[in-house]
Amino acid sequence: MNFLKDFLLNRHSGQISFGLHRLTGVFLALYLILHTCINSVAFLFGATAYTRLTTMLNTPLAHAFEVIIVFSVLFHLFNGLRIMLVEFFFHLASRHREMVVGTIILTIAGTLFTAYKIFSGI
Repeated sequence: MNFLKDFLLNRHSGQISFGLHRLTGVFLALYLILHTCINSVAFLFGATAYTRLTTMLNTPLAHAFEVIIVFSVLFHLFNGLRIMLVEFFFHLASRHREMVVGTIILTIAGTLFTAYKIFSGI
């Protein structure tokens, strides 16, 4: 509970990016487990079972979940790069806010592009 209290007291760009970085990391770890289980169906039960499963998962809700996954990957990627840049090049720490905004802009642009590609093919 102290984390939530600190988060609410220290609302700034670094705190928000820190929280989102943790959330997307946990989400991606959980997704990786789910993805491995789904792809194991082909190995364990054969190609027919895998085809049935993927056909069943070809729904708008599953496509929305894919967009959320892409958002998580992109934010985690760009925010991780931002963190590495600040760690290796200390003078960039003064540009922290601009780098967080850049991370968000790149993430939103990539997510919107992916959503367009996914949903235009339906």
